Amino acid sequence: MNDIELLKYGRHFRIDEGRKVIVGRNERDNRALEKLAGPGDAALHVADYPGPLAIVPGGGDQEVLATAASLCVLYSDAPKDRAVKVACTVDGRELALVAAAAAREEVKGLLV
Repeated sequence: MNDIELLKYGRHFRIDEGRKVIVGRNERDNRALEKLAGPGDAALHVADYPGPLAIVPGGGDQEVLATAASLCVLYSDAPKDRAVKVACTVDGRELALVAAAAAREEVKGLLV
């Protein structure tokens, strides 16, 4: 994945020292992130509601993917008061996650 090109799109969150999540802000960002995603990257979207595409460059463990899923829910049209389905694809494998929206106060500390 081209890190320089990625900086042009989405909201960037630093999850830990080695991982970040990029969440599309609009349809243009979502399309660009989809094109820029490469092998090993995780791509997430809320299954039953309109919303962003989130990319985790290099994939991640369950904790990182859970955080990415909660960010995806936060910026989607999904209800914020309950958990919803989030689809995650890594190297053609589909994972079904369930996540509630991240708390906005916690997210502020992760935003790059």
